[in-house]
Amino acid sequence: MSMPFANPRAARWAAATGALLLSATIAFVFVFVYPARCGRDGIAFRTAARRLNQLKNRDSTPQRADVDSSVTLEAMLAPGYDRWRWREDRAASIVGHVRHVRSGGAEAVNCYGLHPRNRDTYILLVADPTRTDSTPRVAIEVTPRWRARMRQRGEDWSTGALKARLLGRKVRATGWLLFDAPNKDASQHAAVDPSLNARTTAWELHPVTGIELVVEPSGADGAAPAAEQENEVRGPS
Repeated sequence: MSMPFANPRAARWAAATGALLLSATIAFVFVFVYPARCGRDGIAFRTAARRLNQLKNRDSTPQRADVDSSVTLEAMLAPGYDRWRWREDRAASIVGHVRHVRSGGAEAVNCYGLHPRNRDTYILLVADPTRTDSTPRVAIEVTPRWRARMRQRGEDWSTGALKARLLGRKVRATGWLLFDAPNKDASQHAAVDPSLNARTTAWELHPVTGIELVVEPSGADGAAPAAEQENEVRGPS
């Protein structure tokens, strides 16, 4: 009576095939299934991390009464210890020039999603677009939740689309204020030794709930023609 996989080569082949199928299944779940069902808590085992994830995953639209009019890009960049400068239950609408746009990494807040649509879009705003050094800058982030919400409205908030439309342009960004505590020690405003850190502030707009191009007079700072005033990337009113 012959035994299954009596041939060592066949046994190794079956084991390798099984391992490959298992890996592919796990990868599929982590890339497509699990992140799509990621809750507001993300993946968090500590209270502080859970609270931070919940703030990052806010899906409500700021109302006029929520917006702190004292928050501007210049105010966010102002020197000094800023941990308690703003409140995380308030929103802001700031104007700046887009210096950088990229896809974020796989993070616990997004259940370690690997697909670009399940990652944040990381955008840097600067006040002076003519400077090419490490000029002071503020981070704003588009989350997968808001990207999906905009997709339902027929708007493309993918990282590629945002980069193509916004990079190098002057924009008004609206969103909820967030102090990204894990980046506190990487912030010049809040770190123990600011000289060792490149990030200006740990305060962000996170999530971004609306973005629109700011149209300037023709010829000013690489301004867009007036016709582009309708070419906006904005959130729900």
